[in-house]
Amino acid sequence: MHRIRQIKQDQVRYEPASCVDPAGKVFYHDDKVYRSVSNESLSLTKKILSDGRCNHFFEKGLVRTRFADIKVQGCESVLEHEKIPFVTYCQEWSPLMLKDAALAVCDLSLELAKSGFAVKDAHPWNIHFNKCKPYFVDFGSIVEIDRSFKWPFREFRRHILFPLWLFSKGRFDDAYRFLHEHPIGIGKRLIEKKLFNRIPFSYARFAKSYLRSRKADSRKSLFTFLSDVRQYVEDMQIPSAHGFWTTYEQRTTGREDPLELPPKTATVTDLLKSFPKGSLLDMACNKGAYAVIAAEMGYQVVAFDRDPEIVSNIYLENKSGGKDILPLKLDFLWPTPGFGLGLSARPAYERLKCDTTLVLALIHHLVFYQKVNFEIIARIISQYTISRAIVEFIPPDDHYVKKWMTERHNWYELANFIDAMNVYFRKHTIFPSSPAPRVIVLFQK
Repeated sequence: MHRIRQIKQDQVRYEPASCVDPAGKVFYHDDKVYRSVSNESLSLTKKILSDGRCNHFFEKGLVRTRFADIKVQGCESVLEHEKIPFVTYCQEWSPLMLKDAALAVCDLSLELAKSGFAVKDAHPWNIHFNKCKPYFVDFGSIVEIDRSFKWPFREFRRHILFPLWLFSKGRFDDAYRFLHEHPIGIGKRLIEKKLFNRIPFSYARFAKSYLRSRKADSRKSLFTFLSDVRQYVEDMQIPSAHGFWTTYEQRTTGREDPLELPPKTATVTDLLKSFPKGSLLDMACNKGAYAVIAAEMGYQVVAFDRDPEIVSNIYLENKSGGKDILPLKLDFLWPTPGFGLGLSARPAYERLKCDTTLVLALIHHLVFYQKVNFEIIARIISQYTISRAIVEFIPPDDHYVKKWMTERHNWYELANFIDAMNVYFRKHTIFPSSPAPRVIVLFQK
């Protein structure tokens, strides 16, 4: 039996987004995730964790949870949750990730219903991805089903199902605008109005049947409703979101000899081998070839790109027991800002900050297509980087770049880029890339 350690309040860090939860607050201590349990919730918590189907709840996506071996002043009991390395939000997911999040809510809810439990919150901010699997993290949202209970079907539709329906219709930009919107924004208000509140029509029919029958048999009606919704989501087809970079060729081997490593791949591989294996962020990752190289070495990888089709492809490749890669849909120049109550949902710079960052074949596109200067690029890279950044620089005499150069770009030089980066990094080393005269620069803090 483990000895219970007493922890003082000033030794823990509370999660701002959890501070309004009456069931208990999430906090961090010694790089672990805990949840205080209120006196009112303790009996239900014990009932859930002692339920004979509890392991099935975990298998269906509930974050693994147990009573902790610590006690905090002012808390009756404390739970320990399995830590999910990176917190992500629905506006950063690919369409297929949103679909799997919807299925995870349905699957967990169906499993909970077998034991007379349900979730009272069905929004996407309770879902986090570990690698390529969604987990429901709000243990305090689980309640017992009684005759007065009503599953949060409107919340599920507003925040998950409606944007997923937009994706299924090929309205990718509209869906992402919807996902980026404030939880009580104008779009989410409009879909509650009479003109739109029956979209999707099948879901409206399921909900109407559920509301009509739930008082007669609350558990059976919920099970039927969730089964219908799950099948509806499963049958949704997401069309291709073919973008400008979808067909870009990202090579990590030689053209004639697949066993030959080009200088770029050899340099990046050798550098990654020389560092302690920690977290790595591959920015504008394209098809994720270098993310795969890093994951195979033991890095915990986050790979983001602005093209949702690319992110979906990486997600599919790693979904079934693949590499330790979390793919995200994110724009280098427009990261997710803080949002929510008191900006409690932290910005991407904080949540996705990694030991090592990888920025390959990107800088010249930012300068010539996005009209961004080195100072902005350096600041963004630094905010995502804990220890080191591996950055590829394509010089002015490169075959492609020299076609784009004008008098207005006379500042586009490697020395100027290094000066901008050195504001945030204490030293740098230059290595060969390919094709020449491209270079890889290692910046270290």
